[in-house]
Amino acid sequence: VTQNQAQMLPHEREGGSSRVELYTCMSCTKQHRFPRYNRVLSLLDSKTGRCGEWAKVFTCIVNAFQIPVRLIYDTTDHVWTEALVGSRWVHMDSCEAVYDEPMLYSKGWKKQISCTIAVCPSHVSDVTRRYVPAGAEEIESRRRGRGESAVGQALQSVNARLWAALTSSERETVQLVLKNDAVDLDQARASTEIRTLPGRQSGSEAWRRARGELGSSPGAEGKSNVTD
Repeated sequence: VTQNQAQMLPHEREGGSSRVELYTCMSCTKQHRFPRYNRVLSLLDSKTGRCGEWAKVFTCIVNAFQIPVRLIYDTTDHVWTEALVGSRWVHMDSCEAVYDEPMLYSKGWKKQISCTIAVCPSHVSDVTRRYVPAGAEEIESRRRGRGESAVGQALQSVNARLWAALTSSERETVQLVLKNDAVDLDQARASTEIRTLPGRQSGSEAWRRARGELGSSPGAEGKSNVTD
């Protein structure tokens, strides 16, 4: 199978597609269009997606229960969800059906995570420390010198624009949430309790092997209808 970009059709653009991937079978030349929709209603209608689409729909469902929630974007190519449970942001991965296992990717999938950003309408935040057992120096090395302070400055600029649209009371609430999260992130870094975690389960074994995400427990069958 070969992959290329295709020109968006009018209904795909109206549905909020950011781009269209075109897959062509090398044997029969049959083609399959895959619009990368951002709108949740379009995703519910298409019933097709990868980790980003799964995370967007799941995040929307959690939000419908009036639970504070945010999307988590990892620069090593994965997307999941965090929900505010009590005063703590909890890891949730709808693709893997995993709850509160933040070290899944570093210890189970063997990913070299370098930058993980939380995104929601009220703020953005660097949450890398929750998902990496390494210290600040190791994270900065993976970022090729762009450490937490540099990333933090960029995120502060984004937050300043987001907070300009909030009331003073709303800003105080968001800032308190972020302050509590900073304490939790410090505790996550200090924790040494890391259990044995599985490799990736979603996607075919060949695809997971090519991505280096099998870990120590491949689960060869996997869930082949889900890919990144």
